[in-house]
Amino acid sequence: MTEQEHPWETVPEQDAVPETSPAENTDTPDTPIAVSNPDAVLPPDEPTEPDGLKPSDLEPAAISAEPVPESVPRKQLGKLFWESFCMVFPPVLLVVALGLVAYYIICPAKGEFHADCTDTIYWAKATFDSGKLISPDFSYACLLPFGGSLLMLLFLPFFGLSMTTHMLGMLLFFLLLTAVLCWMLREMHWDYRWICTTAAIFLMILSASKKLREIFWGHTIYYSLGILFLFCGLALLFRLQNLVVVHQETRKIRVHSILTFIALILFFVLCCTDQVTAVTIFALPILAGLFLERLLDRKTPLLHWKNTRALLLLLSLGIAVVSGMELGNIWANGVTGAYADAYSNWTAQSTWTEHLQKLPLAWLTLLGLEDIPGEKLMSGESVMNLIRIGTALILAVLPVAATCCYPKYKGQSGRQMRILLWAHWTVTGLILVGYLCGALSVANWRLSPIVCTASIVSLVFLRWAITKRTAMQRVAGLLCVPVACFCLLSAWNILLLPTNAAEVNVQYQLTNMLEEQGLTYGYATFWHANAMTVISGDKLKVRNVNVDEDGVQKAVYQTAAAWYEDQPGQEDYFLLLDTEEYQVLAAAKDPLLSRAERSFVLTDSYGTNYQVLVFAENIF
Repeated sequence: MTEQEHPWETVPEQDAVPETSPAENTDTPDTPIAVSNPDAVLPPDEPTEPDGLKPSDLEPAAISAEPVPESVPRKQLGKLFWESFCMVFPPVLLVVALGLVAYYIICPAKGEFHADCTDTIYWAKATFDSGKLISPDFSYACLLPFGGSLLMLLFLPFFGLSMTTHMLGMLLFFLLLTAVLCWMLREMHWDYRWICTTAAIFLMILSASKKLREIFWGHTIYYSLGILFLFCGLALLFRLQNLVVVHQETRKIRVHSILTFIALILFFVLCCTDQVTAVTIFALPILAGLFLERLLDRKTPLLHWKNTRALLLLLSLGIAVVSGMELGNIWANGVTGAYADAYSNWTAQSTWTEHLQKLPLAWLTLLGLEDIPGEKLMSGESVMNLIRIGTALILAVLPVAATCCYPKYKGQSGRQMRILLWAHWTVTGLILVGYLCGALSVANWRLSPIVCTASIVSLVFLRWAITKRTAMQRVAGLLCVPVACFCLLSAWNILLLPTNAAEVNVQYQLTNMLEEQGLTYGYATFWHANAMTVISGDKLKVRNVNVDEDGVQKAVYQTAAAWYEDQPGQEDYFLLLDTEEYQVLAAAKDPLLSRAERSFVLTDSYGTNYQVLVFAENIF
């Protein structure tokens, strides 16, 4: 048969629209041909017919002598059911994903709470006590004046240094991250069903492993903040681009464009007060995406007004980056973040090969791959690991496939896809430089920003391949299956996590036992001190110390100098030591052991013993 007999066999695509001349404005939003909005349909909708023809004019049954009256109502009923399902299912999917993450933050996260999760709330506490964004009396792990501590600062006056404040701050951050992601996708002209589906998948990917859950739902540091800033910055940029390409520019559009531009500049300034880490994950990827997208647009003359406008925007944003970093230095006023600075150095060249060898396994384990030696290949644990491996490979390969299809992205949404793609590769390149040539390879969670950008680029590419009816449409649909299984697995694992923190979290157990002994102020090493203070709601104040053969010393990590001074009204002080720490002091015959007024032993549910020494005076 020819295309004249069945014209719906060849669906006109927006990507097939020829480019306009350089003098014309090519950055117009996608204008569908023969359909009102092809991207608005989650599954492929009915075939598109040429103008002036009705579906009944094209159906083979219309020229057949055999009547089919009974089949028509069935087809219409099935189509109605499918369309209703596609309208309702994506929002329900997003609501379920939101509920699962919120449930994790409220309940199971307490069982995985530890000292690293306390940094954000301690920064908020330092700001609250000093009245300054960066307290000169606090030893910071890293400096993030414009960060998650501001969210927890909203609740600190009401709930104090407590798990309630921590939980509410993380809930607010999680909702903000979801909102800015949906906003960014909306500015890319996405239908709400694709937005809901993509956001739900993204949330489940970030909940795939214990380490990912800690990075994004346990506390807010530069990696999670950088992704939030990146999505929000891209949303503002895409919004500005959408306003600029409006054909019938009115006073309202001009005002809206100016306000969006100002908001984008101010946002860059504030975000870049977080210094190098924010610039690496947020500012440079956006600048690189904007610059490379224009540079590689060969159909637009180099001196075209679109390139000139982009160059002016780049210069403005570059000034904002420098201004933000200078403002951050003013706020810091000489205070440094020792932990973040320590991982910003080059390592010996002889270690680079070792770092490269660790990369594949680090990527897999970050996405939840478990070590199951001795398990049968077809066991349940093995199947789940295969799903994780398959999804990890998809997230690694699809951005490469998206890059190969780079010239096929047309129109305004295509331009935004190209910017997003370059932003991903910039984040990936900068993180990998630090991973392969620096000290980032010590932990797999340093790759978490790449997981985020790779996930979004992969989902954007799958959506493009499906809705544009490309030759990869069926393959793209097939790749959605392991991703969906991966999300179900993540959701199921969240539901299986224990909800009683006192049974699984040693810090909760130690806190309860020390409170039963009537103790209120003392010292312990980092992995116990800060967590126990937050868990107790600041009723049991435990300060961070270092314990080695030289004795017990004040720590300078996530602490304040005033914590080691004599506390008004405090009658006794305690020192919590695990077995190894106690043996180190005993072997060194530390005189501190003989100063203890009394001592007792605590045992957690895992059988680990802890020695508690109680003193009638401060040990410092």
